[in-house]
Amino acid sequence: MSNDVTDAAIRAVNAPPLAERGYALDPAAKAAHMLPEAGPLIRVLADQALARLVADYDRNDAAAIAAQKRYRRWNWLGIIARYGIIILGILALSFTQALRRFVGEDLAIWLGAALVLQLVLFLATLLISLYMKTKRPLENWMRLRAIAEAKRMAFFDCIMQRPQMALDGELPLLPLKLEIIVRYLLEPQLAYFTKRARELGRGTGLNRTSLVILGLVLAYTVLQIVLAIAVLLGLYTPALSFDPDLAMGRALIGAAFAVLIASTTIAKVDERNALRYAQTASNLKTLKEDLLPRAREAAVADDTVAVDAFVRLVSEQVGFGAADWLSIEELREIAAAIEPTRPNVDIAAARRFLLALGR
Repeated sequence: MSNDVTDAAIRAVNAPPLAERGYALDPAAKAAHMLPEAGPLIRVLADQALARLVADYDRNDAAAIAAQKRYRRWNWLGIIARYGIIILGILALSFTQALRRFVGEDLAIWLGAALVLQLVLFLATLLISLYMKTKRPLENWMRLRAIAEAKRMAFFDCIMQRPQMALDGELPLLPLKLEIIVRYLLEPQLAYFTKRARELGRGTGLNRTSLVILGLVLAYTVLQIVLAIAVLLGLYTPALSFDPDLAMGRALIGAAFAVLIASTTIAKVDERNALRYAQTASNLKTLKEDLLPRAREAAVADDTVAVDAFVRLVSEQVGFGAADWLSIEELREIAAAIEPTRPNVDIAAARRFLLALGR
């Protein structure tokens, strides 16, 4: 019997394929896919409280995307400026003597122009660093994203809080609520965290371009070492005069360039997030494969406490990072928008449910 009701609820929710669901909340679009048997859930999705949450989410989501682009743009400009400073230094130290043979005294003009450009890049680096420290674009991005994700959790929490009577020919509300959580929260977020964990895991290593540049720097450094040893041992006479200070300067700048490559391609934050996302994906997979069948049985039995506890566990995993960037007052303000019609399930109840399912 429970399987029949669950299967009927899955058919009634009638979610499109996972790749087509996306992450937009849009209750009207969700309701449009549903069959008449999902009448109670369709009426819940028409609640005005949900419409207000969706509007707030859309606004914060758009602001978070804009803040992310702004942070990445300034961050990359800073990286490019630092690379430019070092590249100019390498070119000046490496080719000054050779160019002097061809351009003579006019070389001073070119060196002066290179120095001005290097100073401009240095000034740009300082200004970007000042902007990053005073305006805190990363913090702004993280806060806006946290607010948006907290609103997402509030949206599904609001669905779970709303009562609605089932009419003749309609399915009970609780199994329908559970299936909309599964189809539009658990499954999309499981796919997202799995994908992002892989992407961030790859991104924490050196990318192909940086590997090529680093390889060239390494080859150049090794060549300089071999030539320096050969000159010191009298095994090789360079075409140009050997200047130990100049050679040392080239070696130091090459080393700085290699360190810069490493510092801009190995992101500790990405590495940490890759581990966190992988663990979250694993936890969501466990919830779906091991605990969801028991939650579905509870839904058919109209065990609201057990279903709410399961949903709270899902929400806890998906929204794990939001509280890191928001104050208690902000979280309370978001929670107040839900306008609960029955008491919230506390986390202790969710833990007890989890332990009970493990027996």
